[in-house]
Amino acid sequence: MDLLRATHRFGAMTDQKEAAMDHTFLPVEAISSLWEMICFAGTLMAVAAAWLFAPR
Repeated sequence: MDLLRATHRFGAMTDQKEAAMDHTFLPVEAISSLWEMICFAGTLMAVAAAWLFAPR
């Protein structure tokens, strides 16, 4: 029950934060999704490089 209450409190906190960020200049969601794509592409490239250059 404590976990449920904590997640509810966290959800309320993030809602307030999102409401505050609505007034910022850049869309934060677009930046975060772009950052996720960059990280994902970097991870894929690292895995591919490790697979390609692994000593056989």
